[in-house]
Amino acid sequence: MPVFRRTVTVKLGRAHADKLARLAKQRSTTESEVLRAAIDSLSDDEASGLDLVADLVGVAHGAADLSTNPKHLEGLGRDHRRHRTHRRAS
Repeated sequence: MPVFRRTVTVKLGRAHADKLARLAKQRSTTESEVLRAAIDSLSDDEASGLDLVADLVGVAHGAADLSTNPKHLEGLGRDHRRHRTHRRAS
């Protein structure tokens, strides 16, 4: 599936052009990608929760059925202070 790309011409002064080139070099990316990232950061659109943690998705290890397997839900919502198996000596 082709990706839609619209070409936009931007007129920059020397200082901005130099900053753009420097940012692209520092980030090892293109000037276009730096501009797209800047537009995204200035956008009024709020990122979804998934967008905010996208780099963390899939990095945790554990039970895949944590919220659906009754075995993992035992004791959920109980006051854990009342259900301790051992108590401090008084």
